[in-house]
Amino acid sequence: MNRILVTMGDAAGISVEIILKSFQYISDANKYTLIGNKDIFYEAEKQFNLKLPDNLEFININYDIHNIQTGIEIKIQILYYPDYK
Repeated sequence: MNRILVTMGDAAGISVEIILKSFQYISDANKYTLIGNKDIFYEAEKQFNLKLPDNLEFININYDIHNIQTGIEIKIQILYYPDYK
């Protein structure tokens, strides 16, 4: 079966809330794999009084959630690959 991967995005951003709210409307969550930090999602579940589906596959990315800083400027170098298809 093909799976749909969903990444958490910025740990200090709005993506966790959007993912939690979106999964309230998805009835077939076993098609999805969520990649992110479980501790952040557990805290968000309490904060928004929402719960991720029990049958959702989760790949946990461990890091210390207490060291997340907001407002940090990150410079990203974008590489151009003209032959990439």
